[in-house]
Amino acid sequence: MSETTDKRAETIELAMELFWRQGYADTSMAQIVKETGLNRYALYSMFEDKRALFLASLAHYFEQCSCVFQPIIADTSIPPLDRVRLSMKTWVAMQEARRNGCLMCQVAVDQAQEDPAIAEAVDGYFTQILGMIAIPLQEAADLLNPNLTPETAAQLIFDCEMSIGTHARAGASHDTLMRIADVTMAALTAPGVTWNELPVRVPDDYS
Repeated sequence: MSETTDKRAETIELAMELFWRQGYADTSMAQIVKETGLNRYALYSMFEDKRALFLASLAHYFEQCSCVFQPIIADTSIPPLDRVRLSMKTWVAMQEARRNGCLMCQVAVDQAQEDPAIAEAVDGYFTQILGMIAIPLQEAADLLNPNLTPETAAQLIFDCEMSIGTHARAGASHDTLMRIADVTMAALTAPGVTWNELPVRVPDDYS
């Protein structure tokens, strides 16, 4: 990476953290300048405006999450329902590590309704997430609750993870967060279906 590329990546990371803590509307360019250590000229030479930096921050957040979950989803050496369960437990662990909730979910509620470009970006990320969740569910279709398709089961898990993020940000205990995951797993599987509990490892940089 060049020095310029490194600085851009660092700026996006720092801005993402600021947007995540404070929200888009409550984060000023003056705060971003202070947080990143860049002057306004340097900042605007990288990003057209605050909105452009915010969209870059959302893309960075999605990439971070994808780097955690895609390897789990893609690991066909693990039975599909075990992958689903491990993904949910990993999400719980990540939320406990940060207690910031899900940035994408916050944006969907707070900002997407006011900005079509942000809404389009969030919808696109959500569609990709649902598609990722559906992969192991399609493999385990015969083990699902007969009232659910892999796609509706994926939506159930997605809604569960939004709920876990919200509860984690409000300070919910580990038992409460896991109870949400447990109820969701029970709801999406057929009676008598079980799964294995695999160990979770939260990425070192997610703390």
